[in-house]
Amino acid sequence: ELEVKFLDRYFPIHKYLDRRANITSFEQGDSETLYDAWERFKLCLKKCPKHGLDNHAQMQHFTQGLRAQTRMFLDASAGGSLKNKDESEARELVESMKTKVYAPVDLMAKLR
Repeated sequence: ELEVKFLDRYFPIHKYLDRRANITSFEQGDSETLYDAWERFKLCLKKCPKHGLDNHAQMQHFTQGLRAQTRMFLDASAGGSLKNKDESEARELVESMKTKVYAPVDLMAKLR
């Protein structure tokens, strides 16, 4: 009973639903790098520890929310579609690529 009161007071259902929605409807910002998007997504997961999404679903929501250009770079780095990789391989790829510059605007500026 005490636990229920504590959870109701400090973790009301509307907060849980809002935070879970931030995960399931995640979108990369227009000028957001892969690094920033990945860090923001991980923060969303931390803010809602009881989200109920397994690792595969987490990666699916993250990659579906990426801009087309970012997904294209991830697919190319994966040697095909990132969808063909299992969750741990996809997570490793994102972690290894997040510090590299893969913003199309930056790439175009370098080519000029």
